[in-house]
Amino acid sequence: MINSGFDGALKELEVEIKDLPYNLEGWSKGQDLRKFDKIILEQKVVSFYKNLWTILNNGDGEKYIKLWNKADQELIEYDYELNIDQINEEEIDFINKKCLNMIADFEDYEMKIYADGRLVSFRRKNHTKQFNNKSPLDVFNWSPLIRKAKLSGGDDYSVLLYLSEGSNDFVIIRK
Repeated sequence: MINSGFDGALKELEVEIKDLPYNLEGWSKGQDLRKFDKIILEQKVVSFYKNLWTILNNGDGEKYIKLWNKADQELIEYDYELNIDQINEEEIDFINKKCLNMIADFEDYEMKIYADGRLVSFRRKNHTKQFNNKSPLDVFNWSPLIRKAKLSGGDDYSVLLYLSEGSNDFVIIRK
């Protein structure tokens, strides 16, 4: 649905796209995570997140960017104007400078499964009245990977994890 902009009414628009210049695999070949033992699945996801937490908290931008390889490859394929090298360099620089010892404790999360069982993520499960000093920031439903700003506030590092057929290793596929 789209907003027409004139009267604020939502209009339904149906579009048929017959030929795209790319064909993304996305998570179509992912394992159905709903079929996993929930405790074992959560342990695997916790392990991935703790590794990611360590990378961010150590300010290791290069390791962080390497984890985004699959997601970046698809992004490059459908966004022709994207300069991924420049974006990655900026992200590496930001993480190296701003994340070192600034990642909040890994806590208060619950596992969420999306995309017909093909993607998994953790989200903060409780509301907060305040986060990181003076900021009236509620981090409910954020990723539990949160960078605290020096004075107040922060931002999260949200990831959707994917487990391809025949693999035991999660990869980041989307934010």
